[in-house]
Amino acid sequence: MGDNLFGGKGNSLKVYAGRARVRPHLRTQTLNSLFMGFKVFFCLTSYHRPMKRYMIDFFLTGCLVVLILAGNVAGAGSAPSCVQTTGGWSSMQEKKIFLINDRGKKIVFLARIADEPAELAAGYQYICPNVISHSAILFDFGRQFTSRFHMRGVFAPLDIAFFDQSGKLVNVAHMTAEPPGFSGKRKLYSAAAPYRYALETPAGFLAGHFMTGDTTRLVVESVH
Repeated sequence: MGDNLFGGKGNSLKVYAGRARVRPHLRTQTLNSLFMGFKVFFCLTSYHRPMKRYMIDFFLTGCLVVLILAGNVAGAGSAPSCVQTTGGWSSMQEKKIFLINDRGKKIVFLARIADEPAELAAGYQYICPNVISHSAILFDFGRQFTSRFHMRGVFAPLDIAFFDQSGKLVNVAHMTAEPPGFSGKRKLYSAAAPYRYALETPAGFLAGHFMTGDTTRLVVESVH
């Protein structure tokens, strides 16, 4: 038996669903603060009538500054947070898959199988890095395919290995993270030839287990 990765021999990876952390509503806090400010303002102006016009101008200017700052902070925090699971992610079946690496050694590990449209579209989008670092996804398109991959909404860098219908390795690529709010140049990643399977893993995983050379092979019987 080969190495069973992501947890040692005989252990399988378990990924538990969770909830994204809910941030406090900044606009609600700002409105509450302004309401209290109005109460203090009218108390002061009732005792200092000659200064009323000056204080009104000063107070309204202060309110405008507070609202602008609150809007900027709320906008900065409005980018989607990562999550422990998504609908597409949770529907993927978990299965042990086998690969033969460059040294002729069988490598066994648990992967999620994406073979339905929603699963193929979802991939690792919005999944937290701590989940990505202990998991893998095998995309099965059911036929030879030429579509390219993107990393929009993915929080951690990945390796991707493309395999043809027989399980022969086509090529390997490294994909950089593009989390929500990413402003750099977006990239697309393609195989050097038509493929049926695409294996996504944490960055460095494939090279670390000698699965990047021409002799690497996916045992397709382990997928079906």
